[in-house]
Amino acid sequence: MHGRVNVGAGIESGKNMNMMIGGKIPFNPNGSTRVVLSFLPKNITIPPRTALTYQVTISNRLQPWLIFSHRYDNADAILDQEPIPTHKSNSPYHFSSSTINSSDSITWGPDFRNQESVRSTGMFHIKGPILIGSSEYGVRLAI
Repeated sequence: MHGRVNVGAGIESGKNMNMMIGGKIPFNPNGSTRVVLSFLPKNITIPPRTALTYQVTISNRLQPWLIFSHRYDNADAILDQEPIPTHKSNSPYHFSSSTINSSDSITWGPDFRNQESVRSTGMFHIKGPILIGSSEYGVRLAI
């Protein structure tokens, strides 16, 4: 399952996955508003009988480099992620095409997990050189 995020551009539907965006659109990485990307598989019953493991990979499609790769366990099948751009103006790090690699990104979460009556997984966060400038980013999800 593949997705594509264009900063400042329209939204494209996926073949096997819906992506919902919460927050102010178009996304402004220099602004104080937050954006949440929710990925919902089209062919999986919600909630699933067993937890799903998502492999998430983010890359810059215009330059051949990997920005982020991580596995997430998710009980409710809806993967919620908050991308937090890190760039020169709000970070001690300065990223350029020659210095970005997957170790420049960090992730944490989920913020909420409830296994009592309804299996639910909260939001995960990704902080790194993502959604910066007018680049096109590739988001790949595998279950």
